[in-house]
Amino acid sequence: MLQKDRKIVLPGNKQQGFGIIEIMISMTIGFVVLAGVISFFSTSIKGSTDSLLLSSVNQDLRSVMNIMRQELRRSGYWAKSTSDTDNPYGFQIINENCILYSYDTDNTDPTGVSFPEEKELFGFRLSANGTIDWLRGGNDCSTHENWKEVSDSNLVIVDNLTYHEPPASCTNISAIPRNNCNPYDCDYTPWQDGDISIEVQQIEISLIGKAKKNDDIIVTLADSLRVRNEKVVTKLGKGPNSKASNCS
Repeated sequence: MLQKDRKIVLPGNKQQGFGIIEIMISMTIGFVVLAGVISFFSTSIKGSTDSLLLSSVNQDLRSVMNIMRQELRRSGYWAKSTSDTDNPYGFQIINENCILYSYDTDNTDPTGVSFPEEKELFGFRLSANGTIDWLRGGNDCSTHENWKEVSDSNLVIVDNLTYHEPPASCTNISAIPRNNCNPYDCDYTPWQDGDISIEVQQIEISLIGKAKKNDDIIVTLADSLRVRNEKVVTKLGKGPNSKASNCS
C-alpha cells in the first residue's frame, strides 16, 4: 500500500518571518540614522568650506593692508630734504575713503620741472564697486584712468575703508629752546609767524570686508602707522590757543 509523505516538524524549530510593522520600524530607524549621518557630513563640509573662505578673505584683505602700510610710510620722502625747507611731498586725506600721497621716486629734481612729478603721485580709495583701488601717476580720487584694483573683486566686497590722521607730534625748531607746537598737548607753546616746525605724522586705517559668496563671513582689520619721513612746515601766522584738556 502506498503511503503519503509525511512532514516531520521538530520541536523548537518553528520558523517565522518579519511582520510588516517590524519592517516599517526598522526602515524608519534606518532613515533616521542615515539622515543624521548625512546631516553630520553636510555640516562638516559647510564648516570646512566656510573656514577656507574666511581664510582666503582674511589673507586678501591683509595683503591689501600691507601694501597700503608699506606705501603710505614712504609718503613725504625727498632725497634733498633739509630741516629748513618745506617738503613738497607728503599725503592728504581727501575724504575718509580716499588718500593721496607722493614721494620722491628717483632722487632727482629736474630743473624747470615742478614736483612732485605726475609719476610720483599715488593714492588709495574705496570704489563704488566695493574694491580697494591703487592709483599710480595721478591725483584724482574719482575718475582718473590709472586707478587699478588691488583687492580681489571675485572674492571680497569691501564695505568700509577709513583713513584718519590723529594730531601729529610737533616740534618748533625755530624756538630757543625748542618747544612743543601740538595744540592738543598740555605743554604746547604757540608758534610765531614764520617759525619752522617738524611734525611726526601718523595714519590710522580700518577696513571691513565680506566674502562675495557669503555675507556672513566678515573680516575687520585696523592698523596704525607712523610716516617715516618727518614733515617740515613753515608756519603762517601765530599759533592758536591750546586745545588740550585734562591738564593738571
